[in-house]
Amino acid sequence: MKILIQNDNIPNETFINEFMVISEKNGIPKDYISTEGYSEDRICLEEDNGKLLVYYAYRNSKKDLKEYDNIDIALLDVAERCTESEEQYRNIASEYTEKVNQCRYVGILY
Repeated sequence: MKILIQNDNIPNETFINEFMVISEKNGIPKDYISTEGYSEDRICLEEDNGKLLVYYAYRNSKKDLKEYDNIDIALLDVAERCTESEEQYRNIASEYTEKVNQCRYVGILY
């Protein structure tokens, strides 16, 4: 029997780094995304008072701002905004989900 134990002590930065590697591998240039706050003409992800904000930075404003409590959902929103096709999005979402599940869950065999 295999039991999965969730590790909740992984910092968001770990997931962001994995997402950026996967996105770039799937054709999203690094300069499309800012994970360090506002950066003009990019899709931005920032943390603010415990919330994750995703938006398009344009002319010193945050367009289509959405707020999340969960890093995975926020990053999948970033992916959806950056991808050019449903297939590209599905590839990134699938690869990201698989990778983070490997990070989050520790299997114990009995």
